[in-house]
Amino acid sequence: MCKAFPNPGRLFYLSAGDCCPYIAIYNADTLFYPSQDAIGFANRVRQLICDQAGIKPVPWDGMLKYYRPSPRMCEKRRAEIAASFEALLTEGDGKKKN
Repeated sequence: MCKAFPNPGRLFYLSAGDCCPYIAIYNADTLFYPSQDAIGFANRVRQLICDQAGIKPVPWDGMLKYYRPSPRMCEKRRAEIAASFEALLTEGDGKKKN
């Protein structure tokens, strides 16, 4: 028995309460190419994992788990994305495509 968990049933309840099913996929060892930097290697491994899992690779910023973006920051990002879509729609002759 542990002092932190004097009741073994409680320990089981805590460990089994937030179960999440998952699929484990084995990927072969990936070599670091001499002409490749760390970011290129990480992006290549991410692409391999996404291809194996059948998901889309997206940019990830681990800092989002430490803070909640402000509404102003979110609105600025939405405006940037809207501007990029606007640029795609108006490419060429400068007129909006319908």
